[in-house]
Amino acid sequence: MEIKGVSELETLADAFNQMAEQLQTYSENLENRAEERTAELVIAKEKSEVANQAKSVFIANVESSIAISTAIIALTASVLEEEKAIVLSVGCDDFLCKPFAEHTIFEALSKHLGPKYIYADIKLSESIHILENLLTSENLTVMTKKWIVRLYDSSLEASVNLIMELIQ
Repeated sequence: MEIKGVSELETLADAFNQMAEQLQTYSENLENRAEERTAELVIAKEKSEVANQAKSVFIANVESSIAISTAIIALTASVLEEEKAIVLSVGCDDFLCKPFAEHTIFEALSKHLGPKYIYADIKLSESIHILENLLTSENLTVMTKKWIVRLYDSSLEASVNLIMELIQ
């Protein structure tokens, strides 16, 4: 490469110095970005460790609840007290006779499994609306015998869904 004068060397030196400055700026920016990314990764690692610890606690709780024996609640149509004693003696935790009210099964579940139920309050206006729509014997006089038999059978089975379906 042939150099023709001092001005060319000055131009070359200026260009070199500009490239060096750009390289220095790029290097500083790269260092700053590396520091920022490292800080982000440290925060992400800490969050991951917290989440991992929470997961471990959750799994430990699940494992300890699984270790608790399964509750067995016998449901039967029998009302004989000696059958109740037999069922309980073979390992059942509780004994319910059919038909039973809905709240009875929830009480048994709460007693043996520990859940707490929160019931919605029925407003007075809703109660009045329900009372206005009660089924009376007068309502049944227009129904077919087949429908009345189905209602009777559904009542014996304590099937609220079937009864509501028939009433609708």
